[in-house]
Amino acid sequence: MTKKIGARRPDLHAGLARALDVLGVIDAALLARRFLPPPLLPALTYHRLALPSPGDSFDRGVVDASAGEFERQVALLVRSFTLVGVDELWSYFYQGRPLPPNPAMITFDDGYRSCHDVALPILARHRAKAVFFVSTGHVGGRRVFWWDKISYLVYRSARRRLVLERPAPAEYDLEGDRAPVVRALLSVVKVRPRLDVDGFVAEVARAAGVPWDERKERQFADELVMTWDHARALRRAGMGVQSHSRWHRVLHTLSEPELDAELGGSRADLEAALDESPRAVAYPVGHGPAPGSPFARAVVRAGYELGFTNATGTNLLREGLSPLHLRRIAVEPGRTQAYFRASVALPLPAQRAGPPT
Repeated sequence: MTKKIGARRPDLHAGLARALDVLGVIDAALLARRFLPPPLLPALTYHRLALPSPGDSFDRGVVDASAGEFERQVALLVRSFTLVGVDELWSYFYQGRPLPPNPAMITFDDGYRSCHDVALPILARHRAKAVFFVSTGHVGGRRVFWWDKISYLVYRSARRRLVLERPAPAEYDLEGDRAPVVRALLSVVKVRPRLDVDGFVAEVARAAGVPWDERKERQFADELVMTWDHARALRRAGMGVQSHSRWHRVLHTLSEPELDAELGGSRADLEAALDESPRAVAYPVGHGPAPGSPFARAVVRAGYELGFTNATGTNLLREGLSPLHLRRIAVEPGRTQAYFRASVALPLPAQRAGPPT
């Protein structure tokens, strides 16, 4: 879901990437890592591919790359790295088996249909593997992701102001740039404990004066969200399909029963649909569990042995790396190939500041 909620800070890192590329440092690092024991594991996070159409009012913050950008990035990764999946990583942590030389991961969050329609053909063409973390309730229930609903309602509203009565009275100006309004509403979902998300979205729809019903939801879900048939096609193609919770609730805001429903429920959905048990979960909104917290206990109780955050950076493969707190690098559209190469080849350019997702 939306990850770029603040201003980007690309200038310093983009300039550094250009300089490193000109000096040959990136090429040297990629070459050296082919012959050294794997000290680093970059794991890239994508969500939705292909630029939205002009009339697309859904959340553009989840569009990470065009099809062409993604193809160039996959080609680089296949040429310079050994792409690994959940099984190799599980064997590394729990059986002590070494990872292959120069490992890297491609991951997708949420379960957008473009994972099947756009990403899969590109991955197959390059014989590359990826792991897809899906929000199982949306896939099985044919529901639109809550951030896409909120974005749609705000951008399609004909009103000048958005006046909400719950969960607390609030008013937003719709006459100027509406992107800050979308970000503010998404923040309510991200930080408010035990929020009734469906009720909140219904309140936004009422305040926006935009009709929303089951027929429209199913129509948009069919356009945006993969089906279980798509997920099974990913598996047949050798891709991993793992958990991103059931309804993409923000896990650190939930009670223990709600945590069990999100994490255990998603596991049960995946077992029923794919006839296999998931080993990994990518935490919605990217926050990992604090040690000893109800969130941490629920992850273990649900049977997950690998956990992926959106804490930005490359994983250093050394003693003490927690299998339930693996970092990832968020991909952003419009980046130069030099910037992309630097972010996967070297740890420092990947350490961007900003809130996790």
